[in-house]
Amino acid sequence: METLRKMKQVGTTAGIVLVVAGSIFILMPLKVVDLLAIVAGLIVASSGAYKLLSTGIKWKNIGAPVWHLIIGIATLGIGIYILINTNVTISLIGIIIAICSILASIDRFSVAVERKRAGLKIVPTVLFGVLHLCFGIVMILIPKAGPALIIMVSGTYLLIAGIMVLTSVFFFKDLQ
Repeated sequence: METLRKMKQVGTTAGIVLVVAGSIFILMPLKVVDLLAIVAGLIVASSGAYKLLSTGIKWKNIGAPVWHLIIGIATLGIGIYILINTNVTISLIGIIIAICSILASIDRFSVAVERKRAGLKIVPTVLFGVLHLCFGIVMILIPKAGPALIIMVSGTYLLIAGIMVLTSVFFFKDLQ
């Protein structure tokens, strides 16, 4: 019974945090976009650094290592650019997401070629490459939809999730 009470406290806290976060996303979208630009820059730069590091480590064991190197450098460069120019990034985040998505598709297709040479299955890898490519094309066609969509969907989701958690916590009448 004590465990259930602790779970209720955790659920109440989590629900409140989700409702507050969702409300912030909905009420202060510009601040959220700023934060998203910084987070995106860190993630993209880290991804590029990882790609460069893994390419350097596996240089002799991978096919087309130059492509992997180019993708790593481009991704790292985009990440650094995002961090240095957050205001420009905010207005261009849809395009940046598109470029990163297209780079990811090229990476997936390159990995599919390597897998095919090794006699491994390539269908899932090619499928993910096509998904990345399609997403990138859509983001190029409607770049301003990126940040707005992310904020609207995230805020709405967080708000609804918080309400659901709070509702389920208070639904258990036997714990009160």
